Amino acid sequence: MKPKCASAIRTAAAGREISDAKLQLIDDAVNQKMRELARTDPNWQTLSMQQRVIAASDAAMKEVSAEAARTEYMGTLQILSTHATNGRIDAMQKLSALEVTRSQAQIRDMQNVQNQIDAIHKEAIIGLGDMLDAAESKDSTGLLRNLGIRLFAMDNPMMTADIVREIFKNADG
Repeated sequence: MKPKCASAIRTAAAGREISDAKLQLIDDAVNQKMRELARTDPNWQTLSMQQRVIAASDAAMKEVSAEAARTEYMGTLQILSTHATNGRIDAMQKLSALEVTRSQAQIRDMQNVQNQIDAIHKEAIIGLGDMLDAAESKDSTGLLRNLGIRLFAMDNPMMTADIVREIFKNADG
């Protein structure tokens, strides 16, 4: 990173200390974003170097801001989940006919959560079985052929030949 850029970043930090390692991370993020934009932005070649750096910096800043917002959101969800779990454990301790310690209530809550996970898993497996049954054809052609017919329109010989050529001949056609 150029000393002028490092100075501008330190000035923009408004009194916070920016280490050389942090400057290197910023520089790496901007360079990575420049490479990404060079691949994805059709107008990239028409931009001057200064415009490219500004565009990459803006994109990197948006990514960092989005990640910070996501981290804050996930932290909020974790706090809410912890609060809900503590509420269930407290209720279990109060409503239990037997004296239940906090540890025992936590174990019971984990068992209840695991039972819910198992029930959702079983529902998903049943749905998958129903989907596979529906995919099988009535004329006993087999599941893979029937899926191939649906996905690739294998009844169309020209399309099938094109797909085979694309897959096995490295897209020469």
